[in-house]
Amino acid sequence: MNLLDTDALSHLQKNDRVGAVILTRLAASPDTDFRITTVNAFEMLGGAVDLIRELRRKHKDAVPGFKLLEELLDYLGGWRGRIMPYDDAADQVYRGLPPRLRQELGNDARIGAIAVVLNAPVWTCNVDDYRRIPGLIVYAAETGKRVS
Repeated sequence: MNLLDTDALSHLQKNDRVGAVILTRLAASPDTDFRITTVNAFEMLGGAVDLIRELRRKHKDAVPGFKLLEELLDYLGGWRGRIMPYDDAADQVYRGLPPRLRQELGNDARIGAIAVVLNAPVWTCNVDDYRRIPGLIVYAAETGKRVS
């Protein structure tokens, strides 16, 4: 099993140029069991909610924000059964990280903690941050190469 970071997942969802490269790398992986986390969903949906709030605050048309929210709900629904939880075990690993690292990495530290508990590599476009989490296996999503 492998976990995707939110940045890689976002590129896949947008189906942009980077997402196409990542999709090729995922398909070429010896282990093609890719999953996401509740933290990914929280970050993505939270971004859409923040956009709606910002548009409303500026008295602008909120339709684009609601459209993004709808697109994300549809996309994340396709991951049903493959969304790994942030549970007590992951929280224990997260809380065991140095406070400064937790602060600097934010939700990446939570995704990393889930991965450590599951002994699953994280595929990310943000390798420098994830390499800082002890015991975590990290792959560069754009190259498919293990970096730690």
